[in-house]
Amino acid sequence: MPRPKKESSGATPTRKRNPRKTSKPAAAEPTAAGSSSVEASAPTPTPAPKPEPISPAERHRMIAEAAYYLALKKGPQSDPHQNWLEAEAQIDARLRSEGRL
Repeated sequence: MPRPKKESSGATPTRKRNPRKTSKPAAAEPTAAGSSSVEASAPTPTPAPKPEPISPAERHRMIAEAAYYLALKKGPQSDPHQNWLEAEAQIDARLRSEGRL
């Protein structure tokens, strides 16, 4: 005897999840000093090399570019001298923070 066809609602049938839980790896046991053995065997990092100072010509180019973008942002009525001073302060602050000035 043939089975009657079921009407489909258009949705795809959902699968049931596997009820078994996956096991997680155990955490490293801390040593008596309170740190794990992985930390104790890690090599000490070497200090980063000191960045080279920037040349006066490169600093000038960076300031000119920053002043140009400040002028674009402020519009044609902005003072070029003021834009240069602001750009110089921004570039010098950045270079100091990087240890290049």
